[in-house]
Amino acid sequence: MKMDQCAWLCRTGKAAQTLKESLGLEDADWTSDFVSYKSRFDIGEEWEPGAAQLHFCYQLGIELEYLTFAHGRNWHDFNPMAVFDPVRDLPILSHIGIHLEDAEEFPPDRGAITLVQETITQLHTAKYLTDPQSLGFGRRYHYKIYQMGPGCYIKYIKRVHPK
Repeated sequence: MKMDQCAWLCRTGKAAQTLKESLGLEDADWTSDFVSYKSRFDIGEEWEPGAAQLHFCYQLGIELEYLTFAHGRNWHDFNPMAVFDPVRDLPILSHIGIHLEDAEEFPPDRGAITLVQETITQLHTAKYLTDPQSLGFGRRYHYKIYQMGPGCYIKYIKRVHPK
């Protein structure tokens, strides 16, 4: 288990540019991935389709991400800290991410945190995941997002390798 991701919700290009400038990464290399997925918000609930545009940068020694949801519900729809302010249009801290090792299971549910979304990705566009010559070819992801407090989220990320 490794805490190695910090992510922001950027609903517009202006918010993304503000984030990049704030981090000094406006000229950095950002990798894009348009992702289709299915999610549920309560165990036993039906899975719902969704899609998001993800952007990643590794220049600061940690995986930095900003995301924009294209369609479908997501946990930020229920986050009172993520109300869109069109006047300020700023990035909003989305989550801290922890990648699990292949043999690790998701941590057990604990009383102090609440599962707010479970997602399984179905389709990616990033070259690392679509190029047959890449080590990541065919990989998908399964993740669970927990609320730890108001506006504070942790995302456990499990890699799903092709069989």
